[in-house]
Amino acid sequence: MYYSQFSDLYKFWLHVDGPALIYDKVADIRGIEREFFPHECQYCIELVHNKENYEVMIKLFETELPGIIFRHSIRKTSLKINK
Repeated sequence: MYYSQFSDLYKFWLHVDGPALIYDKVADIRGIEREFFPHECQYCIELVHNKENYEVMIKLFETELPGIIFRHSIRKTSLKINK
C-alpha cells in the first residue's frame, strides 16, 4: 500500500504543490470564486468530492505533469550555489 501511493498522480501532485494551490488552479479554470477553508484537508475534500473539480484536475494532469516532476526533483536535490 505504501509503494502504490507513488503511482497515484493525484497524491504525488498533492505532495509537491499542496491542495490549496491545486484548488486555486481548478477554481481559475472553472471561473469560480475561490473558497477559503480553515484547514488544508478541506481543499482535498472539495477537489475530489466535487465532480466538476475532479474533471478539471484530470485535464490539468497533462499540462502540469512536467512541472510536477521538475518541482519534485528540485526538492530532492540539494542545490549549491558557487560563490
